[in-house]
Amino acid sequence: MPGPVPEREPGQVPEPAPSGNGARWILIAAGSLLLILGGFLALTIGHFGCNRSPQTKASSTFVPGEVSKDSIGTWVDQGDSLLGLDLETAPQRTRAGFDFWARAVAASLRPEADTLPDLAEVQKCLDSLYVKGEVARATGNAGAIGVNFRPHSASHAHSAYFFYVDHGRVGFLPTGLDNMESLQYAGWRQGPDLQMGAVGSRSGMPPALAFLKQLSPGTWAPWDTLPTADSLGAPGAVPSFDEGPDGLPLLVFRYASPGGPFEECPTCPHRYFDRVWRLDKFAMSSLGDQLEETPYAVMVSFIDAMSRGDTNGAAHFALDGGAVEKARQLPLDSGNAAGGWRLAPGQIPQDSVLTVIRRGAGEFVFRLRTDSGRWKVESIDSQGL
Repeated sequence: MPGPVPEREPGQVPEPAPSGNGARWILIAAGSLLLILGGFLALTIGHFGCNRSPQTKASSTFVPGEVSKDSIGTWVDQGDSLLGLDLETAPQRTRAGFDFWARAVAASLRPEADTLPDLAEVQKCLDSLYVKGEVARATGNAGAIGVNFRPHSASHAHSAYFFYVDHGRVGFLPTGLDNMESLQYAGWRQGPDLQMGAVGSRSGMPPALAFLKQLSPGTWAPWDTLPTADSLGAPGAVPSFDEGPDGLPLLVFRYASPGGPFEECPTCPHRYFDRVWRLDKFAMSSLGDQLEETPYAVMVSFIDAMSRGDTNGAAHFALDGGAVEKARQLPLDSGNAAGGWRLAPGQIPQDSVLTVIRRGAGEFVFRLRTDSGRWKVESIDSQGL
């Protein structure tokens, strides 16, 4: 007769028992149901930039401190069985399959204090389990990592998970961002609060966001609201997380400035801007758009301001009033049609001396230097036609 069933915490998948094929598939079905329910948030937190007030809470799974290798191997086998099916017609089984893999990985990780092992060790863990996935350290002070799992089959389905440590226990949590072409993760503690964030992107689609707060150990909920898609960043902006000056992550959307006086061919240099969002207390607040300052970007911004007659704006990018006055004399404050300028061959945006060509007006040499850590236009010389 089977022995007594050990006690387990709510949301924990039961330990598999050795049995025949029929019992094994019953176990898979039962375990899958629990994992689907426990991971239901994966269907709700993947978010393409709209406000929402979710009613759903979700429990991630904490793995017991000691798990046998046989149990870990069985979870991997169960995941393999589910992920070997037709993933397009069995999305619930796909979710359960990835959850089994995540559970096996979490049970195999050995944290130090409240930080998971380095990425090389985590990747070695995946390889030892014959589980495919890309690992990345989450930006922030929580010592968390993200893993984007991929099945062994020819299917292109993949799914991203957080792994984190809380009070010495490893937990895993689906982000809900599936089938992304690129992924970035953040995990941070702000006082007693533990928070997780992920941003994914796909060609031709708005960025997908998932931000979660821990309500109690193992229980998570999405943030109440997120900015709308059109406010996050310009079309085609590339999202990432950066470390903020106060230790909290920043969400950054990098985009090339459209238009302007310079030629914008695919291989041409570009001015880049960062639309920066501060993550704080379960909400995002905008810090505005910031120019990525290279000598080229500052020079283009100077010419752009002059072409619009904005001498005050141009002065912001000049070392002193002499550069603005010289620009008036040339003159650079008239006839600057969009795309009428281009950088001379052989120049790169980081060069402090830049030769540029203005259509119908010859070449101009801009010299820039740093002042208090910022690039400024120092002088302008005209080569004429």
